[in-house]
Amino acid sequence: MITQERGRGVHQRQVVRLVLLGLMVVILLPLAWYFLRPGGEAAAPGGAKVVRERPDYSAIVRSTPYDAEFVMAAVVDHGGNFYVGTEDYGLYRYDLATGKWQWYMPSSSGLGENTVTALLTDSLGRVWAGHVSQGVSVFNGESWKNYNYLTGPLGGRVWDMALSPVDASVWIATDLGLAQYLPQTDEWRYYTRMDGLVCDEFSTLAFAADGTLYAGTHCYGLLIGEPQDDYRTWRHIRGSAAMPNTPSGEGLPSEMINDILVSGTGTVYVATACGLAWSTDDGQAWRFVRGENWRENVEGLYSAPQPEGDDSEALLADDWVTALAEDTDGQIRVGFYRGGQQILDPEVTAVVRDQAIYGQITKFIYALPADHGSIVGVYGLRPAWLEAKTKLDGQEFEPAERQAVAHPSPAKAPGLEELRAMRERIRELPEAQRVADLLGEDWGTTGDWISRYGRQRGIICAAQNPMDHDYSHGEPYDFRVGLGPHVATGASRGAWSWLQGRESDNPRWLWDPCVNTRRIGEWNDGSFDEGKYPITWEGPDLWLRVDLPKGVHRVSIYFLNKDGHNDNARHRDYLVQLRPGAPTIEDAMTLPVLAQTRVREFWNGVYKQMVLSEGQYWIKVQRNGSAATILNGLFFDRLIGEASPHDSLPRVGMGDVMYDPPAIAPGMLAGEDEQSSRLISAAADLVHELDGAYARQDVAGYQKPYRIMALRAATAADAHEELLANWRWSLPVWTSTDRAEFAERMTEAQSSLEGKLSQLESHVTKRRRNPWQ
Repeated sequence: MITQERGRGVHQRQVVRLVLLGLMVVILLPLAWYFLRPGGEAAAPGGAKVVRERPDYSAIVRSTPYDAEFVMAAVVDHGGNFYVGTEDYGLYRYDLATGKWQWYMPSSSGLGENTVTALLTDSLGRVWAGHVSQGVSVFNGESWKNYNYLTGPLGGRVWDMALSPVDASVWIATDLGLAQYLPQTDEWRYYTRMDGLVCDEFSTLAFAADGTLYAGTHCYGLLIGEPQDDYRTWRHIRGSAAMPNTPSGEGLPSEMINDILVSGTGTVYVATACGLAWSTDDGQAWRFVRGENWRENVEGLYSAPQPEGDDSEALLADDWVTALAEDTDGQIRVGFYRGGQQILDPEVTAVVRDQAIYGQITKFIYALPADHGSIVGVYGLRPAWLEAKTKLDGQEFEPAERQAVAHPSPAKAPGLEELRAMRERIRELPEAQRVADLLGEDWGTTGDWISRYGRQRGIICAAQNPMDHDYSHGEPYDFRVGLGPHVATGASRGAWSWLQGRESDNPRWLWDPCVNTRRIGEWNDGSFDEGKYPITWEGPDLWLRVDLPKGVHRVSIYFLNKDGHNDNARHRDYLVQLRPGAPTIEDAMTLPVLAQTRVREFWNGVYKQMVLSEGQYWIKVQRNGSAATILNGLFFDRLIGEASPHDSLPRVGMGDVMYDPPAIAPGMLAGEDEQSSRLISAAADLVHELDGAYARQDVAGYQKPYRIMALRAATAADAHEELLANWRWSLPVWTSTDRAEFAERMTEAQSSLEGKLSQLESHVTKRRRNPWQ
C-alpha cells in the first residue's frame, strides 16, 4: 500500500515537472528564437551587437525585389548587409538587423543617380556606388553623398572600383581615367592621358597583395602600375589586334579587357573578348585559352585564316569572358557573355563544373565573405543567385553598432599657381601636323543634343524611316554610310534603317524639332538576320566616311541600345576605329588605326567624340558578334576655323529662338574679393587657352580634365552663374537648371515654328543613304 502511494506520488510529481518543462519551452523557445533568429541580434558587452547565426544569403538573394532585374553590381558591407545596384532602379540594401530591404533612389536619398554600375566597401565600412554620369555616391552608415565632376572623380561614368591593400585607398575606373581617394589624407588624385596613360577609358581594376594595380582598358589592353613609384609609370601590355587562329597560346588574345582577378597565389587572370589569359610572373608572360566556339569564330572572319589546333584545348564555354572570381578553395569562377559560368581549377587545365545559362550575360561574380559562397549577377534575371556552401557554419558576423563615419571630403579645387601651370603646359604643346584623336565620351547629355552637338550639322538617323532628319545650314560637312565588305550571300549590301518609335518622352531618345517630340531611329548593318549572320560571323559592320572642311572639328556619334533589355539586343558591344581617308573601304582596312574606342552597356546612351583636322576619314563600327551594329545620330561641330555667317543665326529647328552658350561679359571675371577674382581670371585664361589649342599635339587628353579643373576653381570662387553655365556647355555637363532651360527653350522654339514648318523643312534634308548599294 505504501509502495503504491509512493508510486502514485512520484508519477504526479513527474507529471508536474513535465507540465512545468512544457511551459518553460513554450515561453523560452520564442524568446530564444527572437534573439537568436537569422539576422536577429542580442546585446553583447560594450553595447556591440552580434549576429548569432550566419546570414542565409541564399534566402536573402532570392528575396531581392523584382525591380532589381537588371542587376549591375553587388557588395556586402562590414556588418554583413547586402547591397544590389541596378540599372534604372537605384540601389537596394538588405539590413540584417531588421530583415528588411531598403530602397534608395535620387529623389529620396543623396544617391547621385538611379543607375548603379559598381559597388565597393572601403576600409571604414563606407559603401561606394558608381554611376553612369554622376561619378560616385558614398553611404557612411546614415546617408548618401554624391561626388561628381566637381567634387569627386573627373569621369562621370564609373566602370569598376578597387580597394588598395597597401594604403586602403579607393581606386575608380572611369571614362576619364583613374581616380584615387586616399583616406589617410582625405584627398583625391587622378591619372589620365596627361600622365602618360595610353587611354582614358578603363573597364576594370584589381590589386595584387603588394599594391600592384592591374588596370584593364576597354580596347587598349592592360596597364600595370606599382606603389613603389606612386603609380607614376605604367607598364603597358598590348593584346592581339587580330583574333588568334588557335584555341590556346601565348600573350593576351585581345585588347578588349572585361575583368581582372588576382588570386590568392598571385596569379593574374584577365577576362577578354577572346578567351581567358593568365600570368604567374606579375604580368611578364601570358598564356590564354579560348572557348569551345573558337573554331567557328575564326572561320567566321573576313579573309579567315586556317584554324590551327585541337578543339580539346578550348576549355571555356564561350570565347567572350565577362567576369571572374576566386572561391575560398582557390578554384576560379569564370562568367561569359552567352555561356553562363564555369568553375576552373587554378592551373586552368580542367573544368571542375559547368553552369550554363546560355543566352544570358554574366554581369559579375561576387565572392561573399566568410565562406558564404558566391553571388552570380545575371543581367536580366532577378537579380542574381547564390551558389552557397552546403553548410552555413563557421565564422559569425559580429558587426558593431551602427555608427556613421565621416563622408570623404570633396575634391579640392586647384589654386592660382596650379591653374597657371596648367595654362603653361598647354602653351608648351607643339602644333600637330594633323589632329586625329579621341576627345572623350558623354554619358550625361543623352537626347538633349540641340546646340550642344551638331551646330554645323546634325543627323537623326531614320527619323522618318527610311529617311533621316538632317539639320544643317548647308556648311561643307559631308558623310557617307554603308556596310563593310563581308556581306553574306543574298543579304543587302546597303546600310539598313529602322525607326523604333515616333513619339516618346524618354530623355534618352533624341529631341527632333521637325516633329516636336523625341524619336530614336538607327542605321544598322543588317546582322540582326541570324540566318545570314550567325554571331560567329565577322561584320558586315557599319562604315562611315566623313569629309571635313578646313580647320579642326568635333565628330560625335550617338549610340543608344534602345531595346537593350531584350534578349538578343543585350548582346551589343562594339569596337569603333578611326582610320585615315582612302578611296575605298578595302583600302582603308589596310591603313593604321588612328584611335579607337568601345561602345558597351549603352542602355543609357553615349556620345563618342573625336577631334579631327580637315580631310577625309573612315570610321568603322565593328559588330563583335552583337545583335546588329547600330548607331543613332551623327553630329559635326567646328572647333577651330573661319567663322560662318550661320554662326549668328538660330540653330536649325529652333525657329527664331536663339539657344547658345551664355555670353561671358567682362564683369563676370570679378569675384567678391581680390583672391577670388584672381582665381576666376586664371581659370578663364586656362579655358581661353584650351579653346584655341585643338590643333596642338596630344591636346585632346588635356581638354576635359583641365576644363573641369577650371570649372572647379571658378565654382569654389563663387563665380557668376552664367560663366559657369558657359563652361558646363562646352564640356558638356548638366545641372537641373540647365535641363529646365533646355526644356523651356524647346517649348519656345516650337511656338516660334507654328505655321512655319515648311520653312524648317527647307533646312531639314530627308534622304536615303546606301551609297554603295
